Amino acid sequence: MACKRTSLSRRTFLQIGGAGIAAAGLTAIAASTGEAAPPRPPGALEEGAFLARCARCMRCVDACIPLALRPGGWLDGGRNLGTPVLDPAKCIFCMECVRTCPTGALEKIPKAEVDIGEIVIVQDVCLAWRKTRRCDICFKACPAKAITMQDRRFPVLSKPEKCNGCGICVRRCPEAGSILMTDKGANRPAPPPGHLLTHLEDRVGPYEIAPPPWSQWFQNRLLTLAQHFGLASR
Repeated sequence: MACKRTSLSRRTFLQIGGAGIAAAGLTAIAASTGEAAPPRPPGALEEGAFLARCARCMRCVDACIPLALRPGGWLDGGRNLGTPVLDPAKCIFCMECVRTCPTGALEKIPKAEVDIGEIVIVQDVCLAWRKTRRCDICFKACPAKAITMQDRRFPVLSKPEKCNGCGICVRRCPEAGSILMTDKGANRPAPPPGHLLTHLEDRVGPYEIAPPPWSQWFQNRLLTLAQHFGLASR
């Protein structure tokens, strides 16, 4: 994949560089704890490279339209503190988190290349498997056709290689807990070779949703942070 160097002002260079050094320090301190990696946003690099590059700036959290991202807390482990943690069932692949990331922790890939994991159908909860009633909503909702109906009645993930974790089936399912998201098979790209501030080529594409004016963005940022830390209601 082609790489290019972005033109950074001295102030931006120092801000990102300082944040990157601090993040790398936190990663090194916590590396021996064996903490599991929480679900990450689309385009997230391999976990070690992601933690080293993530500046904990929370721009991705601010930009997330469906509020699928939150900053990691102490319960997520020391090295995950302040990093973006994804609720895959809420993610709509709007790509705003990828677009806004200033450090390259999220690779700027197009939506078609996103893969954040795959689903698990919980047969003990699923209405169809429990024979409570016939239901094929997830089968009909899956845009990748990864779900088929076994014996024309029971939904199964028969083509896991096609599932990219889009979460549409989870959001459409009428019985909460019937379909779970996992990060199994998630595409976590390797970092580009070279300097920490070498960015991969931006291939996200044009905005699907126009960004708000700066004043509105700042208000949204304050409100989002207040909501995430329980200081305001959602």
